This record gives sequence, C-alpha cells and structure tokens, in this order.
Amino acid sequence: MSRITGKKYLRIEFSLASPLIIGCGKNENTDNDVLTNNLGIPYIPGTAIAGVIRSSVEDAGVDDDSDMDKVFGFIDGEKSRESSILFYDANIVGSDRERFNISIRDSVALDEYKTAKDGAKFDMEVLEPGVSFVTYAELNEDDDIKDRQGMFWEAIKSIWKAEIITFGGKSTRGMGAVKVNSIKEATFDFSEKEDIKKWLKFNMYEDNVWEDVTVETRESSGIYVLDLKLKLLGGISIRRYSTNVEEADYEQLTVMSPDKEDEDIPVVPGTSWAGAFRHRIEELAGGSGKALTDEWFGKVETGGNGNKTRSRITFSESQISGGAFKEITRNAIDRFTGGAADGALYTEKTYYGGDTELKIVIKSDSIDENFGNALAAAIADLHGGYLAVGGLTAVGRGLFKVTAVNGANNIEEISAEELYKKICGILSEAGREAD
Repeated sequence: MSRITGKKYLRIEFSLASPLIIGCGKNENTDNDVLTNNLGIPYIPGTAIAGVIRSSVEDAGVDDDSDMDKVFGFIDGEKSRESSILFYDANIVGSDRERFNISIRDSVALDEYKTAKDGAKFDMEVLEPGVSFVTYAELNEDDDIKDRQGMFWEAIKSIWKAEIITFGGKSTRGMGAVKVNSIKEATFDFSEKEDIKKWLKFNMYEDNVWEDVTVETRESSGIYVLDLKLKLLGGISIRRYSTNVEEADYEQLTVMSPDKEDEDIPVVPGTSWAGAFRHRIEELAGGSGKALTDEWFGKVETGGNGNKTRSRITFSESQISGGAFKEITRNAIDRFTGGAADGALYTEKTYYGGDTELKIVIKSDSIDENFGNALAAAIADLHGGYLAVGGLTAVGRGLFKVTAVNGANNIEEISAEELYKKICGILSEAGREAD
C-alpha cells in the first residue's frame, strides 16, 4: 500500500490578458452570465483549472496515458483513482475585487454578405482584462509514483510559465488569455521531522511561507506561432450598440482595464479576425475551401446530431493604442429626392490610426501545405489592403499594414508577395523543428 511521503504546493498569481468567459449556466442578464461567488465576485473554479492543466500536459506529451491516470486520476466504470494533484479555485486578489468590470459582448455569425445567420445572434457577459487572480495547486507525493509525479509537477510549472494556457469559452478566439505575475512553491519532506512540524503549521494563504522558483520553459512541439505587429490605416468599425440617447448609436468595441479606469481601449476581437481569415482562406482555396476551413477553423453542424469540431487555430484579441476616437454622423441619401432617407441618420464613434498586435497560434503536428499557403496568402492580402476586418469595409474601414513578423521588423515596406514567401518560410521552418 502506498503512503504519502511529502507535500508540494504552488501559488500562481496571474492577470487576465484578454476578456474571460466563465458561464454560470444562467441567462438572467444575457444569454450567458458570468460565474460569481456569493459576494458577486467572479472566479475561475478549480475544476476548470484542472481540466485546462491536464489537457495542456497531455498536449505537451510529457508521458503516456497510464501515467497520466495514475497522477491525475480517472473514472472508468466501476474503476477509479483519485488525483494526487489538487487544484484550487482562482480568486481575484487585492483591490481588484472592488474594481473589476463585467461588460456585455454581442456575438453573431455572418454569411459571405456580412448578414447575420438565422439563430446565430446572442449576447454574453465577459470579465474585462487587467484583473489579477491567485490560485493554488497541491501535490500528495506517493512512494509508488513519486518519479512520475515529479515529472508532471515540473511540467505544470513550465506550462504556467510559458503562458500557453487559456480559460473559459471562446479561448481559440482570443478569450481567457493570461499573463503570469509570479510562481511560488512550498515543499515538505515527511522523512524530516522538522518538515512535518512546519507542514502542520502551514497556512498557504500567508505570503511569508513561499519561495520563488526558477522554471525552465518547455519547448512545445506541434505549435506554430505567428506574431504580427500591425498598423491601422484609417478607421476601424467593430460595433457595440447603445440605446442611450446621450451616446453615439454605434461605438467601436472597447475594453476597460482596472489600471486605466478613465480610458476605453479599442479592440479587434479574435472572432472578427477568425471570421475574416476564414472567409478569405475559403475563397483562396477554391472548391476545397469549405472542407479546408472546417478542418482547421472547426465547425458546428446544425440540426441532426449537431457534431462539433474544435478549431485548431487561435486568433488573439488585439488592443489598439496610439490612435484617437472620432464621432461621425452618417446618413443615407434618397437617390430620387436628394434628401435624407428615412431612419438612415445615425452617429458612430469610431477609432482612427494606432498600432496593435495579432498572435496566430496553430496546434498541430504538421500543417497541410494547402492550408499553410492559404493562410500566408491571407496575411499577405491583409498587408496589401485586400483583406479588411470589421464593418464598413466598403468605405475603407478595417485596413491594416503588417509592420513586423515574429520579431522581424521593417516589414511595412516589403510587398505582399514578399511577405507571403516569408510567412511560408516561417511555417515551413517551424514544421522542420517540430519533426
């Protein structure tokens, strides 16, 4: 019979780098309300953290399934094993408990004419980025599997350090990204009497018991990353609607960070990037385009059994800075009378100029050549002004220029064709490294 020979604990403090969707199953305010505790404060449940960490460890290929089941536990009919690693809820820390922001996002699926598809319109609550959380993990060291546990424990620290995990819904569309602020550890060896005494007095919620740890980031195989720096040319129009008569009828979508309470930060959500790229790749691939995008961007079958396929490509949410907001009153003119068309007068608050970043992450052992070429061509089209994002693209909104790729600057002046070749080279090189 195995016995516990020691205890290990992790304390991880992290900040939200993008909005978080953790639904509570209720739809009192929106179609999907944010999960909160009895005080109305959002949190991330330990079950969600455990699932994300286990999946990330599996993706990292740390060990085989049998060892995974021994350490993380399993349920298989009448057989089961308790996990030797415990994951705690992540709670908002410090003054952020008083100044977090919950906002409402509208979501809709569009067809090729940018018209809403039937049944594809809904809204949801999101926790705005910038708030900090703290969570804990606890390991019960077991004599029989101590070596396996140590391997997984180091992998967990490395995965947190690499900041490759995301929480909540729409994570492949830029939601739930995190930035790790600190990782601390406490270790107790039960073969040492002094350690047993220390553990009996241990309170993991006290800061003075923790030690900073140095973590080596694991090299992740089967992950392709394209980090694009972008310059906004003209305006962007990703609309948030308002019925307040004192506000514009339509406003560019923004987030508000607790650190910048008086500043609205314009964003391009990952859903907008994904929709634009998916449509363009489908066009570029011709007859095989639909099958290609279904394979890489995922799909949801309507009616019947409603099968779902998860996206293998992730688009980040992009915050824009360095530009300026501007209110514009727009109108449609009646072509016959020359006067204003009924119901066509509205005011829009849009954002002009500035810089942003788009991170595209592909999780796959290899990238199909057709898809890789189509993705590179879509990025080249974005750079060349042939692919626009958001609304009012017919009047010049949503145009960007690529200024840097994976740290390589001076991209702005090269042609779309040269950028296409560069992206193809990056994906090809990443593929060789993965092999």
